[in-house]
Amino acid sequence: MIKNGKKANPAEQPGADEVVQGPGGVIYVTANSASGSKYYDLTAPDTTQDPDYGPDPLNPKSHWANSVENQEHVRTYVKVQVRGNKLVVENLRSGTCAAPNAAVELGKVSWCGPNDGADTASPVGSVVDKVVVQPYRGKPATESADATAAPAGSDWLQ
Repeated sequence: MIKNGKKANPAEQPGADEVVQGPGGVIYVTANSASGSKYYDLTAPDTTQDPDYGPDPLNPKSHWANSVENQEHVRTYVKVQVRGNKLVVENLRSGTCAAPNAAVELGKVSWCGPNDGADTASPVGSVVDKVVVQPYRGKPATESADATAAPAGSDWLQ
């Protein structure tokens, strides 16, 4: 959640599976989908280039406004659903490092797969990332998004 150009809750943990909207802030969901011919590599947070877009103190490898940053050089698409009063956004793999992957085949990228190519790309249809956005219900702004997460193994989000 962003409010007045800063995190609405500085203690918000990066990569939460669920986000509870709070009063007065905005949640931006930018999908990391790509067709396979061109990918943009992630940049490191650099306050000398942009003093207002530096690292997140809780996750210094990522920019402060990004809860999750991901680039595998693998084709993906985004599935958006409204389930009851929840917004569910899933980024799913629609390809792997194998052909057809134009960026890999044409040598436009030097690696492919999770963890900068250290791991093998997961199969088509597998989830890259998922977030559930829930409406604000008067909870304190300091409450962690994880407090409303479904128990492990639950099909509550399925």
